[in-house]
Parts: sequence; C-alpha cells; structure tokens
Amino acid sequence: MGIAILFRKDLNKSPFRIALDYVVSLSGEGLILSSGYCSIKHQGFVDKVNEGFNYHSESFLKTLSGNFDIEGNEGKKHLEAYKNFARSLSRCNSKYKDFHLDKKGLWHAKFSIKVRDNSPVAMIIGSSNLSKSAYFCQSYPKHESDILIWDKRENEPSFISELPEGAVWILSPHYPGQENDLMRSQYDQFNNHIKYNENISNLNYLE
Repeated sequence: MGIAILFRKDLNKSPFRIALDYVVSLSGEGLILSSGYCSIKHQGFVDKVNEGFNYHSESFLKTLSGNFDIEGNEGKKHLEAYKNFARSLSRCNSKYKDFHLDKKGLWHAKFSIKVRDNSPVAMIIGSSNLSKSAYFCQSYPKHESDILIWDKRENEPSFISELPEGAVWILSPHYPGQENDLMRSQYDQFNNHIKYNENISNLNYLE
C-alpha cells in the first residue's frame, strides 16, 4: 500500500499513462473514469480496461466529463471528443456502461478509480485530463502532477522503480489505512454526485 506523486514534464515518457494503464488493468469489477476533457481513443487503452474486467461477470464502467460549454463552438468539439471516447469504451467487456455528462460544464475533477469487491483498490488523481495529449505526450511539454494511491491488497507497482529521477516521490501514509479512506471518500462523492446532481445526464454518445 502506498501513495506516489508523479511528475510529467517532457515528451519522452508519460508517468500518467503508465499509472493509468496500471489502474485500469487491475483485476476488479468496477472502473470509474472522470475528467474535465476526454479524448483518448486507442485500442491499447481499451485492451487494458478489458484486462481488468476479466473473470468479473457483473462488471461496470462509469465515466463523467464536462468542463466545457456544450453550446459553444469549442465546447462542441470537446463534446464530440467525449462521444468518441465513449464510443471507443462502449466496445469494452464490462456488463454495465454509464457515460455521464455535466450539462452545465462545471465538472473538472480528474481521477480514475478501480473497484474490487465494492471497494476501491487503486486510484490516480491529479491535473492530467483523460486526453490524447496527456496519454500520448503529444503537443508541447506540459508540467503536470498526479497522485497514485494503492491499498494493502496491491504491491508497489513495479513501474515506479523504473521512472527517471525526479518523476516520482513516494509518500508514507499518516496513519494505517489512510489510502483506503482517501479512495473511499472520492468513490462515495462521485457516486453521490451522479445520483443527486440534476445537472448530470446520461450521454447519448451514439447520436
């Protein structure tokens, strides 16, 4: 179990992509993907998602996006990118799929959570959107930071020791079980937001 801060500062390697692939491919029945903008459309990413759903018949996928005005020209581009993101993931092996949109354009929380036995086992949260530029290190270099959290059921991810100097910091929890408390809090807040916020709607991603 542990907490690691990851730094993305050049185009040579994306710790965010490595950590995201790690989280989504962990074995578990649930996956939550949340971001202000979503534009990853890559079969390799879908394959990682499917790897995590193997042997889980009651699997579920939930996504939420919407840090843009869906009526504006720029917002329409982001909306179409999110629809393409959803179309890509609609081919994954999860039994239940729910793609949500913040109609008011106020959602900008960026985190991904893997769930096993109705309990989060790993999460990445930080400044990186689920975008092509973050995942593939495209365009100009951006300095981003993300936090990877994993619980006691998982060993320290092997890729951490392979990251270059300055790309990762390992933190010690303040108390035993802090990782689980952090992940459970975010998991519960997400589900309550989806359930009770009137500005959240299902995305008609096949229109």
